[in-house]
Amino acid sequence: MAQSMVETGYWKSDIFIENHNLFGMKEARIRVNTALGTNRNHAHYSDWVSSVLDYAFYQSTYLKDLKTEEQYYNYLSRSYAESENYVNSVKSMVIKENLVDLFN
Repeated sequence: MAQSMVETGYWKSDIFIENHNLFGMKEARIRVNTALGTNRNHAHYSDWVSSVLDYAFYQSTYLKDLKTEEQYYNYLSRSYAESENYVNSVKSMVIKENLVDLFN
């Protein structure tokens, strides 16, 4: 949830509005995906649910060996985000929106 809030600016970005893309994903070429194609250099989905499913496919393909939240954040910092502050932005969003309590 926090990643989608950061990636889309609370679901207001053009990439989200035009592509239903919650996570700034590029169209996958070598794994199972739900994208319809590419628009504006990002994966385009039929709806936001397809975007969530695609991110789940991505995670199950590349992140299946991660065991902790800290390992996940380390992965995001090394391999996912273009911004140096991405992980801090996600962590801050979790706190700001009280997401730990919301999903426990």
